[in-house]
Amino acid sequence: MIFVFLDTETTGLSLDTETSCGDEVIQIGGVITDENLKPLKIFDYLCDTTKINQHPKAFETHGITLEFLRQQVKDIYLEEILFTKLPELLEEPDVIVVGYNVLFDINMINQTLRDCSKKPFWGVQLTTSTIPNNGRFFLDLVPFFLRNTPKGSFRQKLTSIAPKYKDDFEYLLDNTPADIYDTNYTKNTDSNFHSAVYDALYCYVIFMKAIWKVKLH
Repeated sequence: MIFVFLDTETTGLSLDTETSCGDEVIQIGGVITDENLKPLKIFDYLCDTTKINQHPKAFETHGITLEFLRQQVKDIYLEEILFTKLPELLEEPDVIVVGYNVLFDINMINQTLRDCSKKPFWGVQLTTSTIPNNGRFFLDLVPFFLRNTPKGSFRQKLTSIAPKYKDDFEYLLDNTPADIYDTNYTKNTDSNFHSAVYDALYCYVIFMKAIWKVKLH
């Protein structure tokens, strides 16, 4: 069993799986670990989009313009990223995908791949306190935050929601071996913006410190 801690940034929040009106993934980031939560790979990829524009609120969140996107990864779409960079999401038989509001990320990935021949099979949502030994599952960490943060605040940045893990998060960033980190673009280091890989890594730290082998729900 492996874990994939996952987050995405998108052109907006619109879900429309039947037409091309829905928004699309433009950044996918996270960490892949073994069954003992040892990091095997940290990834941070931009991908091009068929959208002509994005919602202004999306830029305010992640700071990625479509102009910057096409300077970095023109004509490299999410489908290619999954096949060439993240085959685990398509082919690994035993995987648990973990994230904060991860169902949104799953829906956005599926929507972005609406016209593709092969899509990830996400399995079923994991809602028990037992970690399975095999199969495909996904786990949303929102219920954990709803129990441990003031009502309504879970939509804030993760560093604001769970500040006590910030030192652990920064230690992870400072001590990650360079040989397990993979990206396809020159990063924007402005900390005021959300980053898919940073949010996924924060989820990984929280899962490892507060949830793993303790209690899922």
